[in-house]
Formats: sequence, structure tokens, C-alpha cells
Amino acid sequence: DKILKLQTVTYKWKSVANGRHTGYIAQDVEKIAPEFVTTGKDGLKKVSYTGFIPWITGAIKEIFNKSVEQEEQIKVLKAENAVMKSYLCQKDPKAPFCIK
Repeated sequence: DKILKLQTVTYKWKSVANGRHTGYIAQDVEKIAPEFVTTGKDGLKKVSYTGFIPWITGAIKEIFNKSVEQEEQIKVLKAENAVMKSYLCQKDPKAPFCIK
């Protein structure tokens, strides 16, 4: 859920020539995951991107597990569909889904 709250942005760093960067705004990250944000002596906030690795790994695992569950559900539905189709085609062989 926290990952979904993050907004990716592309911005230009003031202190770096051609400082185009894609990432997160530290102030926004601080609201969601303050442990990933530090404030330097210059007052600038910085995001620790390595802190997100466990979150990303967890999200990938969750997506993978849902994918496996959905594949199993699809197999069950296909089998049920085949049984229903067979039954219905015995009752009405001229039904559009029975004609090959």
C-alpha cells in the first residue's frame, strides 16, 4: 500500500549540470516513510533509495503469488466451462458454441 502512495517525478537538480533525475520528492516520501529521508547540514532532504528494496521485493512477491492464484482459478474455470459446454451441447447440439 505504501508503494502505491509514492509519486515518481522527473526533476532537475540545481547543484548538478544536466542534473535530470527521476525519483521521489523527499518531502513526499517523508510523509509515507520518514525512515528513508535524511536532512543534510545544508537543510536539503535526501531520499535513501536502498531503503525501498525490501518494499519492492515484498510487492513483487505479492504480485507473483496473486498471479499464481489467478492461474489456478483460470484452470478451474476452464475445466468447469468445458463440463458445462459438454452438458449444454448434449441438450442443444445446434447452439453456436457447440458448432465446430
